[in-house]
Amino acid sequence: MEKKTNLSTIFLILALIVIIIMGYFIYKISNEKTLEKQKVEALESTISEVSEKSNDLQESLNKVDSSLNKTVPAETTNAESKEDGKLESKVQLSVNGKYEQKAKTEYEYYDSKVTIFNQTDSSVEFQIDAVHGKDENNVNIGSVRGLAKKTNTENEYVFEEKLDGKTNKIFFDFYKEGANQFLSIGEEYNEGLNPYAGANVYFRGKYEKIKSNDEVKKEIETAFINYIKESMDSKTLTDYRVEKIDILSGNEKKEKVELNSDYQYGDMLAVVRYSVKPKDINKTGWAAGNGEIEGDWIVNKAECVNFKNGELLALGTGW
Repeated sequence: MEKKTNLSTIFLILALIVIIIMGYFIYKISNEKTLEKQKVEALESTISEVSEKSNDLQESLNKVDSSLNKTVPAETTNAESKEDGKLESKVQLSVNGKYEQKAKTEYEYYDSKVTIFNQTDSSVEFQIDAVHGKDENNVNIGSVRGLAKKTNTENEYVFEEKLDGKTNKIFFDFYKEGANQFLSIGEEYNEGLNPYAGANVYFRGKYEKIKSNDEVKKEIETAFINYIKESMDSKTLTDYRVEKIDILSGNEKKEKVELNSDYQYGDMLAVVRYSVKPKDINKTGWAAGNGEIEGDWIVNKAECVNFKNGELLALGTGW
């Protein structure tokens, strides 16, 4: 009888253990289902929010598109807007001259020039000389000369030539941005390869018309005078003048560009030498930095500037 009781007790204990284990697993499965359900609900909520934001964004884009499609009256009679933001001149531009695009980065170097000459009512002659490479010591070159004929669009020309039965085209688009003139070149080759150049050399891109040193100096002088007028200390002056402008070039400019990542090869680096006449020569901050007092004037002052995209950035008395 005692043995039966012990066995019953053991079976009862085992049954309780099984029930507890089953209960644990049932709880765990139920809890996991609850968590998965919560995740699904959270995901559905996120999808709903994203969908709502997408609809709001689409409505905003539709409004913008509608605004852009409205007719905007021209502000001037000399120019009209183009899709890429350039100003297309309605009058014939004088395009003869030299244009350039150049840059030097950690991964690429290029220095390309275009010469336009013998402009007529129906055509222009051109010479393109392109240099491209990883750096100045590892470059390929390309060159082509020809006659580009005027298209039906003002200031646009196209050069077309067949080589080995394949047609090649180079497009020229001249335009102005403010006081500066530019040339945009496009290319279209039968097999996508430039037959006038070495590997990885292209002619396409934006070229800026090269101004004479006298033209650039005049622009820098005007910008620098405005810089003095707008400075806080200008009220302490009775007169000022620009004496000389030295534009950096060659190795001197190369050195500055390579030492300072803020400068680009296309930037116009210059030193402006000027004089100022303070109201009180004995109480003025204009004598600081550099310059010499000569009577009522402080002469031989110098300012390093970067004239970039028509804007003058004053850099102080040194580079």
